[in-house]
Amino acid sequence: MERVKSFFSAVELNPIVVKELRQSVRSWAVVGTLLLFLIVLFFTVMGFALSSNVTLNMSNPVGREVLQVIATILIFASMVFIPVYVGVRINQERQPNNVDLLYITTLSPARIIRGKLFCGMYVALLFFSVCMPFMFFSNLLRGVDLPTIVMVLGISYLLVVAAIQFAIFIACLPVTKGFKLLLTIGLLVFAIPGIFGFVFTSFRMFRTGVGAALWSWSFWEPALTTISLALLVFGFMHVVSIAMITPPTANRAFPIRLYVFISWLLSSGVVGTIYWRTGDNDVVVGWLYVFILAAVAGFMISVSESDKPSIRIRRTIPRGKLKRWLAFFFYSGSAGGMMWTLIGCLFTFIAAQYMLILIPEYSAIARPSREMARVDVWGVIAAFLLYAFSYAMFGLAMHRWFFPHKNNMLAGVFGVSLPALWAIVPMVVYYFVRDFSVDYLKRRQLGNPFNLFGSNWELHWEAHFWCALAMAGIAILINLGWARRCFASFTAIEPSPAPEAKES
Repeated sequence: MERVKSFFSAVELNPIVVKELRQSVRSWAVVGTLLLFLIVLFFTVMGFALSSNVTLNMSNPVGREVLQVIATILIFASMVFIPVYVGVRINQERQPNNVDLLYITTLSPARIIRGKLFCGMYVALLFFSVCMPFMFFSNLLRGVDLPTIVMVLGISYLLVVAAIQFAIFIACLPVTKGFKLLLTIGLLVFAIPGIFGFVFTSFRMFRTGVGAALWSWSFWEPALTTISLALLVFGFMHVVSIAMITPPTANRAFPIRLYVFISWLLSSGVVGTIYWRTGDNDVVVGWLYVFILAAVAGFMISVSESDKPSIRIRRTIPRGKLKRWLAFFFYSGSAGGMMWTLIGCLFTFIAAQYMLILIPEYSAIARPSREMARVDVWGVIAAFLLYAFSYAMFGLAMHRWFFPHKNNMLAGVFGVSLPALWAIVPMVVYYFVRDFSVDYLKRRQLGNPFNLFGSNWELHWEAHFWCALAMAGIAILINLGWARRCFASFTAIEPSPAPEAKES
């Protein structure tokens, strides 16, 4: 009996889902939008049915035309309304003056984020359930097959779920409401063309059909690869969202770094297998560039962490010397984060080079990359990473010297602002001194990471590399004492001795 009770307690419904769904049912924002959505679909289908002479011209693909309109309405309504609704709900609960769920509950942050995600998925399922009968009804009007309808519905739903998770990620950012609003508007500007692109891709699928391709591995291999990589990004945003609402005294970095490490291993195996089977080296190059950008973000995020571990973290630090060394790279802390990111850059370089060199030697299909065979390309990548590391460490030093009592996020702000100022201020000065022209952008400006990608980078990359290496050396020297103090403070708390019993 106890085992049955423990089983049902383990699989009980998330209370966040119950709370959010009750509020959604009582809210006219969801109910009214759903009713409006249903009315629009009904009159759309009725309008097509009444305006088309289906009985006299059975060869007219009216079903395809109806399906295209319904799919467009469904995609835009679900991709815009549902993520915005979920994001606004979380943002309201993140306000300090709102003593609500995130401040009084004993639920774990992971359970809260999962509850918010499941609620958004359920609301999206309501919208798709309302639209599904109309989409399947279009099959009776000819012009499209059922497997294509199911495939488009499935892909659309997965995209909506990804958009919901992205909205949760934006809502959990530790920034002001104004910055979140600007970021949301900017993302919508870039997302709307992507939504249009998916709509047009759906139209192409309606015309060509996917029923025959479903039984071929040539369709499922790229599809499963794309889904796998998308799931890695989805999981990363989910883990980061959980970390952002976790108390600062907890070990927030451990799940993120562990997830990135596992994702690195899995994705390297996937891109290596694709390169082996298809001969397309662009997947390896794309994988390299993605982790380079992730490393730059990792530098700026790491310097924004706390220098000293909290008491809560120190209670979980292993006492063994080797375990303590390993824990230093995976636990929250700016020094451990910088070293962990540097080691990740090194292993990414080695893995990408080995894949691009060894796989063409043992695979008859794989072709070597001419671009990545050049030394100057690798030099530019190394210089860019060294610049990012240097500016992050300089920002850390500025925060420690001038604003030691301010929030640690100021170090990351300095790390981003310094290269931007060094890239913009000389151009402004040059504009007032003499007429500014595009030729100035082609000139060599050491210390400017954006100048690496100018038109004359083949001539300037070596000077940039040595400059970035020198800056990295200076950054390490001025922060060497800080790094030693960080590692020395990374120790476990010794248990207090038990009080001695008094003699009677």
